Amino acid sequence: MDAIKSFKGYGKVDELEEQEFQRKKRKRLVVLIVSSLVLVAVIIGAIAGTITHKRNSEESPSTQASYGASLKALCSSTQYPDSCFTSISALETSSTTTDPEELFKLSLQVVMNSLSKLSLLPEALINKTNDEGEKAALGICKTVFGDAMDILNNSISSMDVNNGEKQLSLEKIDDLTTWLSTSITNQETCLDALDESNSTLLADVKGLMKNSTEYASNSLAIVSKILGILSEFHVPIHRKLLGTSGNSRFPDWFKAGDRRLIQDTNPVPNLTVAKDGTGNCKTIKEAVAKVPSKSTSRFVIYIKAGKYVENVNLDTSKWNVMVYGDGSNKTIVSGSLNFVDGTPTFSTATFDLNHGKKRDVIVDLQQLNLIYVIPAAVGKGFIAKDIGFENTAGAEKHQAVAFRSGSDLSVYYRCSFDAFQDTLYAYSGRQFYRECDITGTIDFIFGNAAVVFQSCNILPRQPLSYQFDTITAQGKTDPNQNTGISIQKCTMYPMDNITTPVYLGRPWKNYSTTVVMQTNIGQFLNPTGWTEWISNVEPPSTILYAEYQNTGPGSSVDDRVKWPGYRSNFTQKQALKFTVQRIRARNGSNVNPLDPPSNKEGASSPLLDPKTSGIGPVKADRKAAYSAVVVKMDTIKSFKGYGKVDPLEEQAFRRKTRKRLTILVVSTVVLVAVIIGAVAGTVIHKRNNKDSGEVPSTQTSPAASLKAVCKSTRHPDSCFTSISELESSNTTDPEELFKLSLHVVKNSLTRLASLPERLIKSTNDEATKKALGVCETVFDDAIEMLNDSISSMDVNSGEKILSAGKIDDIKTWLSTTMTDQETCLDALAELNSTLLDEVKGVMKNSTEYASNSLAIVVKVLGILADFDVPIHRKLLGFPDWVGAGDRRLLQEVNPTPNVTVALDGNGDVKTIKEAVAKVPKKSLTRFVIYVKEGKYKENVILDKSIWNVMVYGDGKTKTIVSGSLNFVDKTPTFATATFAAVGKGFIAKDMKFENTAGAAKHQAVALRSGSDMSVFYRCSFDAYQDTLYAHSNRQFYRDCDITGTVDFIFGNAAVVFQSCNILPRQPLPNQFVTITAQGKKDPNQNTGISIQKCTMSPLDNLSARTYLGRPWKEYSTTVIMQTSIGNFLESSGWTEWVSNVEPPSSIFYAEYLNTGPGSGVDQRVKWAGYKPSLTAAQAAKFTVESFLQGSVWLPATNVVFDSSL
Repeated sequence: MDAIKSFKGYGKVDELEEQEFQRKKRKRLVVLIVSSLVLVAVIIGAIAGTITHKRNSEESPSTQASYGASLKALCSSTQYPDSCFTSISALETSSTTTDPEELFKLSLQVVMNSLSKLSLLPEALINKTNDEGEKAALGICKTVFGDAMDILNNSISSMDVNNGEKQLSLEKIDDLTTWLSTSITNQETCLDALDESNSTLLADVKGLMKNSTEYASNSLAIVSKILGILSEFHVPIHRKLLGTSGNSRFPDWFKAGDRRLIQDTNPVPNLTVAKDGTGNCKTIKEAVAKVPSKSTSRFVIYIKAGKYVENVNLDTSKWNVMVYGDGSNKTIVSGSLNFVDGTPTFSTATFDLNHGKKRDVIVDLQQLNLIYVIPAAVGKGFIAKDIGFENTAGAEKHQAVAFRSGSDLSVYYRCSFDAFQDTLYAYSGRQFYRECDITGTIDFIFGNAAVVFQSCNILPRQPLSYQFDTITAQGKTDPNQNTGISIQKCTMYPMDNITTPVYLGRPWKNYSTTVVMQTNIGQFLNPTGWTEWISNVEPPSTILYAEYQNTGPGSSVDDRVKWPGYRSNFTQKQALKFTVQRIRARNGSNVNPLDPPSNKEGASSPLLDPKTSGIGPVKADRKAAYSAVVVKMDTIKSFKGYGKVDPLEEQAFRRKTRKRLTILVVSTVVLVAVIIGAVAGTVIHKRNNKDSGEVPSTQTSPAASLKAVCKSTRHPDSCFTSISELESSNTTDPEELFKLSLHVVKNSLTRLASLPERLIKSTNDEATKKALGVCETVFDDAIEMLNDSISSMDVNSGEKILSAGKIDDIKTWLSTTMTDQETCLDALAELNSTLLDEVKGVMKNSTEYASNSLAIVVKVLGILADFDVPIHRKLLGFPDWVGAGDRRLLQEVNPTPNVTVALDGNGDVKTIKEAVAKVPKKSLTRFVIYVKEGKYKENVILDKSIWNVMVYGDGKTKTIVSGSLNFVDKTPTFATATFAAVGKGFIAKDMKFENTAGAAKHQAVALRSGSDMSVFYRCSFDAYQDTLYAHSNRQFYRDCDITGTVDFIFGNAAVVFQSCNILPRQPLPNQFVTITAQGKKDPNQNTGISIQKCTMSPLDNLSARTYLGRPWKEYSTTVIMQTSIGNFLESSGWTEWVSNVEPPSSIFYAEYLNTGPGSGVDQRVKWAGYKPSLTAAQAAKFTVESFLQGSVWLPATNVVFDSSL
């Protein structure tokens, strides 16, 4: 792995691919011509049929009915069409457009307006409560509301027009989806913080958030379902052909320069961190402070070997930071913040990449004896390499995050994340983890990012005696969020002698999405594979949990859970959607990921043959097999063949292309017909005079357009009303309507952002204050994500339609926005706060609006965007923001750091926090932090302003970030992370993240990530419960070790784990182990957990019942595929969130081609949402390519990845 030769072949175009492209091009042109003619003809008919108005004079007809029809059509794509329509209609500018893009912008404005109001709530509630736990939770609410507003601002800004362009590109729609997803996640994070504090405010906050969450959902639905459809006409220009070649690469959004950085043994740093004073600074925080704000160039921080005991935060102004160490076992960022000691889970991260701004201390620590709630935010483009992140709080401290990432397009390479509960918080954004180690107990990989773990070691460990292990807990709350956890080609085995039940995950939210595929799973796994969030309560059918082509003793799906949302028989086509490359486009069409394969496709597809998938036959001696896996990860030979195109894959691709084109034509006709019906039905008016003979106006009704768009959402009424309220909503352009929906979400989130602070002032409960602090943080993050989504709607050079790539981004960001809001509720719920219902109520509009925007981008924009192939897709090269310097940096074994961290003072700084403090805000260039060998006992947060940071160490057993924050000690789960990354583009390599709180402390996250397009490579995540919090956005884990007990991989990111070791460990005596707990809350969120080609085996003598996961939310989505599962797993595979209560059918849990004694699915759960036998096509949806759009951003990091099955 130290040789550059292993990376040869990157960027080359295979002749087979070229020939195939020419054939596809000819066929596609024919289909496009026919489809375009049909579409134009139908639209002409729609226009003619929708402009007949009641006329009382000879004046030109009013455009109001036209607008109403357009808005209603747009809102029909959302989950809350009524709130969509009414909220947008209420805007002053809403009646002047029928342009879908303008209406979408209005929906964003609605969200922003709602969030703006909501943002005042936390502070007000803080002032009213004396409960410190509630104050902490409300502090989180304040942060995440602010983050959500920032995200919304980005979303709105992205909709600006450049050089006469108007239509959004698919790439921009991708970004908007990501940002809106993150915005939703931020709001959800507030509720989570209140929930975990048992706050009495939960119901109130939830109620107050209703509008905001609905509006955000509306915007997300619009961009997903409407704008995406429009933009599909431009696919060929914006899709990168090189991104699909090869089946073993990082996402294409990984810069060329980043790839070189990852490859480089010693990249030249901007700063060096060394504890001994031989660097530029002694702490990582010092280095981070020196990172320029929003830099477009890579800022490299080298952290010398040593343990940096600090909590590091890279906010969203810290762009393009790379942090690397001397190895994940040498350079260690260590913290111990935990929930038990009074820190909300969200704030426990040792290293925090969130998308929130740095904040002042919420409460006086001396007076209140509280641990400061650190805002979580991730500057985009963060890279971590060769660093260990740990939270040393221990299992007894419950939630104690080692690492939290909200960094969009972040990469983690050869890092370790070590804690117990909630080790790795893949909070939001797009994240990629390669060759990382993640350890934990409960939900130790969690969050609501779009995250892929590839070639990682996922290592569950022994939890407290009464606990069980859950590797993942995915937090997707909206069906249009493009989030989820994808674990591919990883290794799951116990870190120690684990005796408790271990599960792949549990569905944290209603749309939890987790896929484990092509992963080696040890025998530690409970045969049911997954477990419920609530014991004996089957998760909703809206979740998506799946397994595909996993191997090993624990891979059998025979006894897996039988939930409706679990898929044990993923097809290759389905699994591909959860790969690094395809994660962008997965929710960009209306094709059901569970569509049955053709007779020519099936589980036995040669593409997924274990012989060619990199997973060999299971050895009789399990320990020998595990040793072989570890040795393979450390040898150069393991990288041979990466980047090559398999002829069998090419043949399968040709078959899929023919089918897809046919489906596209039929789907287009059906979709247009539906929209026409919606538009026509809303604008035909009775006439009371004789002007029926007049020539009808040819102007399309804005109302009809909006109604048609909102029909695709879950809340069509709120979609329509919220966008209609905007002044600029008088448009029929779906993209414009989507932009309006983003504004609706932003407005709602802006209002919501003040709520946590208000509530903090109203309570004396310190736990509640901390939970509200989480809400404050994630709301702020959600706003930031919405800002990204809005900004991404800007267009270039005469283009009008969004590119597929942009649609993918927007889906991710909107998913993150929703996750952020959900995180607030989670923080309150875990405290049983009395504020939960109140906050939930206040958040209702915001969450609905975010869901609406997400639905629009998923169901409308995503489909339309497919027709944009020749205009918007880029055939060659990386996105413009990808620098050549990043590629060079990532090629180096030891990248030259910007800052070196060394405990002994032999660096620039002695702590990781110091290094992070040196990272410029929102830098567009990579900032590399090298963390030298040592245990760094600190809680590190890379907030939303800390972009493009790479952190690397001296190895995942040498560089350790250690913390011990935990839930039992009164820290909200969200805040327990030893390391939290939120700023986009985070990369961690050769690091260990641990939370040493212990099983008895319950939730204690080692790492929380909300970093979009983040990568974790050769890292270790070690904790017990909630080890790894994959909170939101797109994340990728490769060659990592993840240990934990309960839900130790959880969150609502779109996350893929690949070639990782997932190591459930023994929990507390009364616990069982659940590996995953995915938190998808909205069906349009593009989130979920995908575990591919990993190995699952017990960390120790595991005797407790162990499950693959449990559905945390209504749409929990988790897929485990091509993974070796040991014999530790319960035969049912999965378990309920509530005991004996079957999860809803909306979940999606699946397994595909797993191996090992635990892989049998015959006795798996029988949930409606569980699929024990995915086809190859189904499993493909959860690969790096499909699930993370990995070929767009990962190649630049040069972290090895498998793009497909």
